[in-house]
Amino acid sequence: MMLEVDQEFLSLEVTTKRSSNPTKLREGNRANHSSDYQAAAHTNGNKNVPSTSASTAEASTTTPPTTTTMAPKLATTKEPTKEPQQQEQQGLLEEDHFDASMTLDDYRALANPSRPSQEWLKNCAETLATDPTIVKTFPVLRPNYVLGDCIKSCYCPERGSYKTTMASYYFRWACRSRRSNQLKSNLTIVEKILGEFHVDKKHDANFTKPLPQDIVIHLRLGDVLEDRTINVTKALIEGSQAAHPQSHRGKIKTVRSVYEYLDILETEMAQGDNHHTTTTNSPTKVVIVGASHKPDAYQKSRVYAACLERGLAKAGIPVTSRLEGGNADVDFYYMSHAQRFITSTGGFSRLMGQLVQNHGGRLLGRSFDNVTSMAEFQ
Repeated sequence: MMLEVDQEFLSLEVTTKRSSNPTKLREGNRANHSSDYQAAAHTNGNKNVPSTSASTAEASTTTPPTTTTMAPKLATTKEPTKEPQQQEQQGLLEEDHFDASMTLDDYRALANPSRPSQEWLKNCAETLATDPTIVKTFPVLRPNYVLGDCIKSCYCPERGSYKTTMASYYFRWACRSRRSNQLKSNLTIVEKILGEFHVDKKHDANFTKPLPQDIVIHLRLGDVLEDRTINVTKALIEGSQAAHPQSHRGKIKTVRSVYEYLDILETEMAQGDNHHTTTTNSPTKVVIVGASHKPDAYQKSRVYAACLERGLAKAGIPVTSRLEGGNADVDFYYMSHAQRFITSTGGFSRLMGQLVQNHGGRLLGRSFDNVTSMAEFQ
C-alpha cells in the first residue's frame, strides 16, 4: 500500500515539473517565427505572455507538498532532482510533438491553446503526408472548369459542356458582344449572374452566404502548390512563392505562412465587432475555402491545408473548412458575399475580393492586386 501511494505522488511531481515550461517555450517560439512578410502584413502588437521565472524556480526544487498524508512517505521513494535545463528540453519535446490522433474537435477543446511551434508544423507536414485519409484527391465536379479565366479574359473552354454554369452565362452576356468595354472582368455582369444563382431563384441549397461575423480564407490549391519547387514545411513556417506568374514575377510569397494568418486573425478578432456589422450574437469563426480544378493536383495541397487548419485550431482560432464541395460556382458565390475576406493568389481570388468590397465587406491582410498587371493574372 505504501509503494502504491509513493508512485502516485511521483507521478504528480513529474507532471508538475513538465508543465512548468510550455508557457515559456511558447513565448520563445513566437519570438523566433519568420517575419519575412511583416512589412506588408497586418501584425499583432506585443502578446501578453506571462513570465515563467517563478515557475522555473519552482521546477528546480523538489519541495514536497505540505499535505500531512503524503509528506512522511516522500523521503523513502523521492526521485532524483532534475536540472531545469533537462526539464526545459523535455518540455520542448512535448510542445513540439504533433499528435496525429487528435481531431479538430480535440484541438478546439484545448484548455490552454498555443501557437504551433516550427517543429510542430514540420512534424505535422511529415506525418500527414503519409496519411491516406488526408492525402486524397479533391472532388472535382467539372474538370478543367476555369470560371476566373472566363471572367478575366473570356477564356471559357468548357462553356459548351457546362451550359448552366456561371462561365456559360458570362460568355453569353459579356464575351459574345466583343465590345471592348464588356470583354474582361465586367463586375456589373458578374453581379447580375450572382443574382441569377441566388438560392431563391436557383432552388439550390448549396448557394449560401457566410454568416456576417465569419472570416473567410480563400486557399488556391492544386497546381500552384504541386510544383516540385514547393516545400510544404517551408510554406507553413515561412510562406512561399506559388507556382504562379503573379508570385514569380513579383517575387513575393503569395502562399501565406501559418504565422501570417495567425497575426491577421488574432489582430482582427481582438478588435471584436467594431469593424463589421452582425445581427447575431454568434461568435466569430474562420472558414477556409479551397479546392483544385485538376483532379491529379492534390498531394502537397492537402497537407498544407490540413496543417494550416490544425495549426489555427491549436492556437485557439475557431476554424472550419470547405474543401470537399468541388463546385467552383458555389464557392465563388459563397466567398464573394463574405464580410471579411483573406485573398489568395490569382485572378479568381482577386475577383472575389473586389466583389466582397462591392458588397460592403473588407479585405484582411496583404493584398496582391498591385503586384502585377491584370494581363499577368493568367
